[in-house]
Parts: sequence; C-alpha cells; structure tokens
Amino acid sequence: MTTKTARLDLRLSPEQHELLERAASLVGSSVASYCIATLMDDAARSVAMAHRIGLLDDDWAAFVDALDSPPGVADDMDAELGVLDIPEDEAWRELRLAIPPWAE
Repeated sequence: MTTKTARLDLRLSPEQHELLERAASLVGSSVASYCIATLMDDAARSVAMAHRIGLLDDDWAAFVDALDSPPGVADDMDAELGVLDIPEDEAWRELRLAIPPWAE
C-alpha cells in the first residue's frame, strides 16, 4: 500500500460540508475516503477528456479520409528517392514473395 503523506486542506461552507457528510454516509464511507474517491474519479475523467478530440460525423469522415490517403505523399517520395528499377528475375521474385520466419 502506498504511504499517504501529502495533504489537501479545503475550506467549505457548512452546507457543503453537510452535503459531503450526507453523501459519504449514504455510500457507507468516511468523508475523507468519499472525497478522495470522488476527486480522483473526476480528476481522471478531466485528464482523459483533455486528451480527446471531438469531431462531428462529417469532420470525422474527412479526418479518416486524410489519414487513409494523404495528398501527394507517394508522389513526393518517388520524386525525392526516385523509383527503383530492379529487374524481376526468378530469384528476386522468390525473395519478394518469401514469408519471413518470424511471420509464420
């Protein structure tokens, strides 16, 4: 079990404190345990939501299309690297079609 040494001090109104006590008692927990569990759940949700991208259906489809076929990438690579002109003899064809041992 992790040693708990950090502290978080909060100032609450009497109404806020009473509500937390009531909620904790309803779930059979102490106020401290209830607050920690609730705060941790909410914090994890907030962090997760900050790393998500929300798109409407049409925008999502456009995004996926852009990922599936980026404009001009293959043409740019051919222009930069040049197209390899390798003669296709029988040995080359066997090598190209061979299944590597790790893929079996």
